[in-house]
Amino acid sequence: MSRHRSIYRIVFVGAVVCLLVGGATAASGFVGWGLLAFSLGLVGLGGASHLRHIVALSGDRRLAATVQAHTQTLSAISAELRSQSASVAALGQAIHAADQRTDSSAASVTAHLLDIASAVRRAEKAALDAATAVGDEKVNGVDDARKAATEHARALRTLMEQLPSALDEYALMRSRLAEDAATLPQLGGWAMTSGVVAAVTREVLAVQGPATIVELGSGGSSTWIGFALRARSDRGHAWSLDHHPVFAEKTRSNLASNGLDSFVTVLDAPLVPITLQQDEHEWYDHSVLPQDLPPINVLLVDGPPGRGRKQVRYPALPVFLSRLAPHAAIILDDTSRQVERETVQRWVEENPGLSIEADLGRATLLRWTPEPAGQPRRAPLRDQGTS
Repeated sequence: MSRHRSIYRIVFVGAVVCLLVGGATAASGFVGWGLLAFSLGLVGLGGASHLRHIVALSGDRRLAATVQAHTQTLSAISAELRSQSASVAALGQAIHAADQRTDSSAASVTAHLLDIASAVRRAEKAALDAATAVGDEKVNGVDDARKAATEHARALRTLMEQLPSALDEYALMRSRLAEDAATLPQLGGWAMTSGVVAAVTREVLAVQGPATIVELGSGGSSTWIGFALRARSDRGHAWSLDHHPVFAEKTRSNLASNGLDSFVTVLDAPLVPITLQQDEHEWYDHSVLPQDLPPINVLLVDGPPGRGRKQVRYPALPVFLSRLAPHAAIILDDTSRQVERETVQRWVEENPGLSIEADLGRATLLRWTPEPAGQPRRAPLRDQGTS
């Protein structure tokens, strides 16, 4: 393990040097060489993260081996005691119970190892994706090169910093909501991060009374929302809109395999023209939602995809504002991107009852608390102006 730690330090220092050299080279006018050095630095950071988690995994493997050894020892003691006279039969049963608890502990350690290994793979992929994005960036001068490299480095640094806490949140969410046999969706990459999904499930669990959830863009988060609704005594229901039939069907299949299709309904909602404040948008055909939809407690905005268009997710709040319950949570994903941060700012400026509550790393949590005298009139969804 000490050898891995030494290699990690060397790779990490080398990555930092590459990043510094890349920045200096790009600033000197050698943009191509600067981007190459910066890309190597990003890949080096991903490798350093991998080595760091190998060290952690080594410790967990030793823990699992220790637990297994204790299990075997206790099993042998139990067998020996059970073969003795009837006077020690009760003691043998007690040790057998301890034996079973140790087996459960070993299973928990194994599941934790699998979660960590999966997170490490996602971190490596994110590092490579960031390096590729820097290399593919269309650069017009040194300033654009520096801006692009800084943005990708910021996203990767945020991911690395949040990885340990995200692992803990994911492990807690899994232990509370999902049984061991559940088919768990992959998080991270293009999907939501485990930290964001953990925040979504907390909001679902915190709703007083039956919860109403609307999700824009189905996926792994849909399954975790279903787990959260099933765990609630007051239950509730979620509706997920998806413009992509293949993705929608895949989500339905995963929900059904986990017995969650009675809690989450995935609706096919093609993108249609919509006019808001004289601006044209392509947005979900929300007429597919029930017209008697209860007030929305959690609005999760993870679509539609940007495709280079400005504030493509802006219509979510104007369309559903009149349907929000007091103190509703609005979670906008991908606010690590500038265009989504602009959407958040525009929402807050246009709606005095809306406030930013938390930065979730790659997403933003907002809270709707309208003033009693200025509460918007609830109107049917069909009146929102879809054309």
